[in-house]
Amino acid sequence: MQPSRIGVFCSSSSQTPQKYIHAAYQLGALLSAKKIEIWYGGGAIGEMGALANGSLDNGGCIIGVIPKFMVEMEWGNPRATRLIECNNLSERKNIIVEHCDAFVALPGGTGTLDELADVLSRKKLGLIDKPIVVLNIDEFYTPLKHMLHRMIDDKLISDKHIDFVSFVETVDDILPAIEAYIPIGKENAQKLAAL
Repeated sequence: MQPSRIGVFCSSSSQTPQKYIHAAYQLGALLSAKKIEIWYGGGAIGEMGALANGSLDNGGCIIGVIPKFMVEMEWGNPRATRLIECNNLSERKNIIVEHCDAFVALPGGTGTLDELADVLSRKKLGLIDKPIVVLNIDEFYTPLKHMLHRMIDDKLISDKHIDFVSFVETVDDILPAIEAYIPIGKENAQKLAAL
């Protein structure tokens, strides 16, 4: 599939390691070059800021979705092409999920993990049928891969569920993983969820 809008989940910490900042900027620039609109959490620092700068510095479009309390704390990115204010974190996730064709998770904290778990759960239940790609820089997400395999071993999820997410090592691997996506189908996903 060729996406037109990609939701990116990532950190807004000012202390984010430079290797992750660089990857976020690189992703913003790459998606901009492909004319792909980015939807993200609306922040101006950390990976969020780098992602936005990578897009905007290269003529891209980046849409920030940000809860009102974060706007009041002045966490919104004034450079964003557009900022959409929402009521809370749950609403932010819903807006991004509704508007995007695919999702990418960069290394991040609990917020990023929450967003990633949310889209994986929706996909598992057949509520969405969209690519989910995890950027596993420096094996950041390798423990998550191990946890998913433990869930399979303990019969908590199907062995097919590991295929619901693609783990890649570099930014350049992200779009090929999205473009190679084969839809699962709502009925197939729900059959697996019921096992």
